Amino acid sequence: MIRSALKLLLIKYLNKKHLTIVPFYTNDGKIEKVKYDWLISQNINMIIDVGASNGAFASKIRQYFPNTLIYSFEPIPESYRKLVKRFKSDIYFKAFNIALGNTSGKLKFNQNAHVGSSSFLEMSTLHKEAHPHTKNYSKINVRVDKLDNLINFEDEKLNIFLKLDVQGYERYVIEGADQLLQKVKVIYTEVSFNELYKGQSLINEIIYFLEEKGFKMVGVEDVSRSVIDGTFLQANVFFTRNM
Repeated sequence: MIRSALKLLLIKYLNKKHLTIVPFYTNDGKIEKVKYDWLISQNINMIIDVGASNGAFASKIRQYFPNTLIYSFEPIPESYRKLVKRFKSDIYFKAFNIALGNTSGKLKFNQNAHVGSSSFLEMSTLHKEAHPHTKNYSKINVRVDKLDNLINFEDEKLNIFLKLDVQGYERYVIEGADQLLQKVKVIYTEVSFNELYKGQSLINEIIYFLEEKGFKMVGVEDVSRSVIDGTFLQANVFFTRNM
């Protein structure tokens, strides 16, 4: 009886805080311990982090690849400075204050007040409605280049892990990396189920595009949905090279 009463009090307290209790599945805990073992087994010896922001992804992946060279690319000056500061003592890390695409030069870039939503592409109405805090942005000029112009491919033993977080600009980055893709073993990219940025390629188009390049989709994680009506928005997807 005491245990039941305490449980009811806890539930009432959490409800007032707009929180709830959800079941914990023991299988989730087991998977958490091994979910990237398959990635570690790919013998990755270079990581290319496109859309690095302030280094959250690079910090996460560093746990699994402690001595692997990481190249991080970030066009927003303030995010780039935070990125460099975060990895100042990491001898296997290099940062570049540049955007990537299928051309070389300078382009207008939409720097969002919520930096994670910044993109070369204009934001769609769906994005603004699903994430109202991302509606404010300013335009800046950024330098852009192709990955093929920036990475040395002389080492025939390269096994590259390519990560893309570029808010709808994924296809443009891949189009500028034809040579690089010959050395890429795993691609990890954000994809959209519905148009969040005007003119972007959606998940089905990205899957087909990468299949044509010799990759297959092997997994999905971090699916996001609209809190307004449950519309599927984005996810992070793994691709591996067909052997």
